Amino acid sequence: MTMMPECILAKELGIPYATTALVTDYDCWKEEEQVTASSVMQVFAANVEKAKKLFVEAVGEIGKVDWSDEIRKMKVNCRAAAYNQPSVLH
Repeated sequence: MTMMPECILAKELGIPYATTALVTDYDCWKEEEQVTASSVMQVFAANVEKAKKLFVEAVGEIGKVDWSDEIRKMKVNCRAAAYNQPSVLH
């Protein structure tokens, strides 16, 4: 799966956007490893803890930044898009 449609739509609407993926197995290219539901769930459980830590730290860092200029630029870009009228965003 990709996040491409969501990233493009968020950008067009002037919404800052980031994504995270939790990889659970590599069976698409590591033929010598047998993937089972149990092994996927074990890795997923470990990834959940890593993701929690990542999000807590990321939110703290994001909160330290003044995003006003970035948000303003994205709103200007959104207003300039061919399918949006200036009155859509305030």
